[in-house]
Amino acid sequence: MATPKNGITIDQPVNSIFSNNLHHYITNCAFVISIYYVLVTTYAHAWTIRRIFLDAFPG
Repeated sequence: MATPKNGITIDQPVNSIFSNNLHHYITNCAFVISIYYVLVTTYAHAWTIRRIFLDAFPG
């Protein structure tokens, strides 16, 4: 049984390799979505804080 560096054996069933790839894909998607969510909420909060600041100190 040949084992490459990443630890996945050549003789491994296809569905196991597929589930590993699917797991990585889902993890990457969740990571991207979380970053996008943080950016959007940060932008929204910054906009709200800026509006409150401008209302509090006109001119």
